[in-house]
Amino acid sequence: MMVSDDVASGARLKFYDEYNFFVSSGKEKVDVRGGFAAPWVVFWVALIVRLAYVMLAHTYRVRPYGDHFGFGWEMGRIARALATGYGYADPFSGHTGPTTWVTPAYPLMIAGAFKLFGVFSPLAAWVLIAINCVLNALMVRTTWEIAARCFNTSVAKWSAWIWALYPAAPTSRLANAP
Repeated sequence: MMVSDDVASGARLKFYDEYNFFVSSGKEKVDVRGGFAAPWVVFWVALIVRLAYVMLAHTYRVRPYGDHFGFGWEMGRIARALATGYGYADPFSGHTGPTTWVTPAYPLMIAGAFKLFGVFSPLAAWVLIAINCVLNALMVRTTWEIAARCFNTSVAKWSAWIWALYPAAPTSRLANAP
């Protein structure tokens, strides 16, 4: 345990050295004053906000207009070809043949969702958007770490909370996902 004086408030703070695998250094000083400063709390709030937006805005409902082109665009078309046995092909309308249009990681993930939940199904869309929400919410920790290294813990807390509650974050990418 370490006792330190907070310069801003003049209070004496107690910190405990605790192993935290989520911090690159492996050691982090944990403030025992409150839980709202913990990066995991901010992550869970960010995730809940994003998933709530997805459910309330119904972004998992994809229109069949244009042969479901809005469902992942070219990557969705490639994923459909993978899931239906045509291989890594067909990024455009119809069967256009093999492609190198995009790297294979995301189309393979979409194809896996198609195999498990159905090609262009609302459940596949919801699962893919939920994965995007988790990855987006994990950016809270990246934001926290960068701000803590460049500035201080106070700036890290503010930065993480701003990212977690930033109103355009769910609408910018999640409205157009998967």
